[in-house]
Amino acid sequence: MTDRITNREPEPEHRVFYRGYVLKATQNQETEIWTLSYNLEGNSPVISKRKFGTAKGAIDHGKGMIDFLLGKQDH
Repeated sequence: MTDRITNREPEPEHRVFYRGYVLKATQNQETEIWTLSYNLEGNSPVISKRKFGTAKGAIDHGKGMIDFLLGKQDH
């Protein structure tokens, strides 16, 4: 048995529920870049084209996008 990991580890992810939306930040282990996807209860997820250095940065961006979208719908 060796110390090397031969199977690829699952990509790290963080999930947050915010104002009815599911925000998910996922890290690519090779590039260490985080991406964001978000969806509303069972709808297909929207994947952000922006890339982030941290999971918190991705989630905070997602919260801002949800606030913007909901703010526009209120008018």
